[in-house]
Amino acid sequence: MMGLSVLGAAKHEFYPQGLTAVVLLSESHISIHTYPEQGYAYVDAFTCGDVDPRAVIGALCRAYEGKPVNLQMTERATGDDHSDA
Repeated sequence: MMGLSVLGAAKHEFYPQGLTAVVLLSESHISIHTYPEQGYAYVDAFTCGDVDPRAVIGALCRAYEGKPVNLQMTERATGDDHSDA
């Protein structure tokens, strides 16, 4: 899967609809939370190393071709980004 090392996965389906799932990766994680009653799914693809999370999100967007997608990218701080002040 795109050069990712999958360690495990878990999901929980809600009644009457929706689910939360997480895939644990050596490179971090991917999570998805769906809200079918509102027509939304929220995805978090957090990766470390050489893996670009945009590739993961791109694959998911292609799977929903023809449906509107609102993408918001947030850069996360690295250990080098902090100040010793």
